[in-house]
Amino acid sequence: PVPPPVCLSALLPAPRTAPAGCLIDQLAGKASLYAELVRDYAVDTLWILMDPAIFNRLVRQRRWSVERYQAWFSRSARRLLVDEDPAATTISTKKRK
Repeated sequence: PVPPPVCLSALLPAPRTAPAGCLIDQLAGKASLYAELVRDYAVDTLWILMDPAIFNRLVRQRRWSVERYQAWFSRSARRLLVDEDPAATTISTKKRK
């Protein structure tokens, strides 16, 4: 079997927006993102959730377990990006103004 495609930008040192964009593109292929959500906004949303300062504050300062952080991250990203309505359309390719 052929392995699934890997977004190489997610593996290379780069600003977090590159891996966030790759993840948004992969997510859009698997789930219906909010129709009104412009791709750049989706990337920004995921990028801010991926900020190491948030991990540091919740895990190191607030003493969350890594498992709790991972569950929060997944739940937050899903609520902010994924439209649970099966009839929803996918992410817009419009550029933000």
